[in-house]
Order: sequence, then C-alpha cells, then structure tokens
Amino acid sequence: MKPYVSFLIPCFNYARYLRECLDSILNQSFTNFEVLILDDASTDETPELAREIAATDSRVQYYRHEKNIGHLNNYNFGIQKAQGELIWLISADDYLASGTILESFTQQFQAHPQLGYAFCRVQCMDEHSNPYPKFIPRLEEKSLSSEPHLYPGRALFRELVKGNFIPAPSVLARKACYQQYGHFHSELTHSGDWYNWLLFSLDWDVYYDPEPKVYYRKHNQNMHMTYQKPRHALDNSLLCYLELEKFLKKHQYPAVLLRSAYLAKLYFMKKNGYPVSPLGKLFLLYGKMMRHLA
Repeated sequence: MKPYVSFLIPCFNYARYLRECLDSILNQSFTNFEVLILDDASTDETPELAREIAATDSRVQYYRHEKNIGHLNNYNFGIQKAQGELIWLISADDYLASGTILESFTQQFQAHPQLGYAFCRVQCMDEHSNPYPKFIPRLEEKSLSSEPHLYPGRALFRELVKGNFIPAPSVLARKACYQQYGHFHSELTHSGDWYNWLLFSLDWDVYYDPEPKVYYRKHNQNMHMTYQKPRHALDNSLLCYLELEKFLKKHQYPAVLLRSAYLAKLYFMKKNGYPVSPLGKLFLLYGKMMRHLA
C-alpha cells in the first residue's frame, strides 16, 4: 500500500538524537506512512543506527550521501524520493510530543481538499531533551487563534509576510504544494522554509493547532547557531522578500498581495538598519496612515 505520509528526517551527526525522533514517529496512532532518513555524510554513528532501525521496521528507509550536499539539497532530495501525498520534514534533533498529532492532522487534510499545510505550536527543549517554557509561535502571538483554526491562505499570508511564526518541525504539507511552487530555494539558506510557507499560502488554506505537540531542540549545533556571519540571517530574510516580490509579479498575483509584501519588506529594512529610498519612506508613511484609518 502506498504511504499517505512521508516523514523526511535530515540528519548530519545527530545519531545521539535520532532514535528519540524516530520513536516519536513510529509510535504514532496513524500508521500509514514511510520514514526516509536522509544522512548527509555523517561521521558519527548515524549509519549504524539508521541501518539497524530500518532493518526492524519496513516503513523506514535509509539514504546516505557519501559527500555532504548541504541541508537544502538534502531536503530537496527527500522531497523527490517521497511517495506520500503529505510530507513532514522534521530534523533528527526534534521530535513529536504527541502520539496522535499525525492522526489529527491527516483528518484535517482528508476533510479539507484545499488545505495546503498544517502546523502547530512547538515547545523548546535543551540538548538533554528537557523542555523549558519557550514556545514558537509565542503564547502571546496575536495574529493566530487561541483555538484550532482553518485559515484562508491569503488571510494568513498577510500576517506571515510580516515575519515567520511557523516552526518548520511542526509542518505537514501536501507534496502538491512543493510540486506547484518548486522545492527549497537554493539561495535561501536561512529563510527557505518561510519562503515556502508564504508561497503555499497564496493558493492553499492553512490549519493551525495552538497546542505544543512538537519539541524543538535548541543546542549549539542548530543551523541558525552556526552561521559565521552574524548578519547572514537578516540578509537572507531580505532576500526572501525580494524573491517573493519577483514571484508575485511574475505570476501576476493581485496587487494587494504585492503591496503587503512590499510594505512588510520596508518595515523590515527600517527596523534592521537597511537604507530605505525616499519612495520607500513615502510608502511607509502611506502604510502608517492606512493602519491609523483602519
């Protein structure tokens, strides 16, 4: 039987976390899924552990790159290999906190054919799997409902374009979304997931569960902790805005969406010390007046 869901687990020297991640998936109440371990040339015990687990559960497949290809290429490799209609991309150092989250999410997809992706709040934990009271999105996030909610995609887009509040380890998305918009953008090393959620929201609805049903591990090997240039993340977010504007213009989306993206870019630039043109400053003033009138 063809799997309905494909879990993609990118792993680079995360053998110490891999079993915990896999156990949280293999013990889900919904069982029609496959698991693809994507080993990006790890030098620790990942190969031995992954092969051991794959040998005991037919749902698990192990792929190893002999040379490191980078996280975005690894993600895209997994998306190409995935057989499921839905794709969950969760790093080997994170894990599912609820044994029924997959069942809950798949019910939403089956009930709503226009649903593009679902996500939930995540709780942070340390390198020893100890949760602590930090959540993404924040508990006080005003742009999201305090109850499970199905959003029209473009309504969520107008909030999401102001900044990314969607935790990647919690997202279950239709493979059709990746096929429609393309896979992870090769230049968006820090903001590629945000870019995808923005694009998916243009034509698909989004489901949100505010309960923290996924654990996100923070440690000194997190991707966002290992950039050599401190401003890389900001520059990459600005590039995300520029790429989004190009996409909206190329595919002739409504002008209101382009204005939302342009205004959000200007606010971002002003806040983070990027130079804003005189025309941009006028547009910021226009945006401020519109918010005041609203």
